[in-house]
Amino acid sequence: MICNLSRREPDGFAGSPLRVHVSVDFAARGAVAPAARAVVEALEPVRPGPVLIIHNAGFGDYGAFPASGWETQRRLLDVNVVSVLELTAHWKPLLEKRGGAVILVASTAAWQPTPWLATYGASKTFLLNWGLALREEWREAGLGVTVLCPGPTETAFFTVAGMDQKPSGVGMHSADLVAQRGLEGWARGRAVVVPGALNQVMAAISCRLPRSCQGRIAGIILKRFRKPPSNRKSS
Repeated sequence: MICNLSRREPDGFAGSPLRVHVSVDFAARGAVAPAARAVVEALEPVRPGPVLIIHNAGFGDYGAFPASGWETQRRLLDVNVVSVLELTAHWKPLLEKRGGAVILVASTAAWQPTPWLATYGASKTFLLNWGLALREEWREAGLGVTVLCPGPTETAFFTVAGMDQKPSGVGMHSADLVAQRGLEGWARGRAVVVPGALNQVMAAISCRLPRSCQGRIAGIILKRFRKPPSNRKSS
């Protein structure tokens, strides 16, 4: 059975008893707990077996802080961070009962400060460090945690974030390939998965630089995606 939590139902879900969609806005106060309970209830009649939880919801907000405004920044943290913590807390008993693992979708942005995407990058750094800590806490219980850190990916992220253009080249990957690499890494028991050789090299180099230098370099790279203020779109 596949349970999907999002605002809109994915194509192909309707009419299938093994596809359950739970409509939820992760930034809405009080909406996460009922959605978490709905998933537990949907899994009750399913035969015993492990559960794989994939936290994939998230968005960015491009520009000098606070970019599109404080309310957007709050929503970003609620979606990218708070909902992940709340759902995982609700579902931990389910994992302990059935066994299983969690995949957290972070980003290569987690490896350094990201000027012009400051809150987004910090939210992904949180997921990376929190996921690795959780992995150690859950080790004795036999529960797995894998942190997936993709680079630029062919999604609507860049449009929603309000970026004038999107990166291109060998570092850009399809969402399908990123998902495949993440699942392969989880199946092999990997702690961190960075899809793509170039992204792996960039992450390795970044980790070895002083953090102030990391932020300077990232700021120079990300600044070129800035739109004129009159054309700035709200996410």
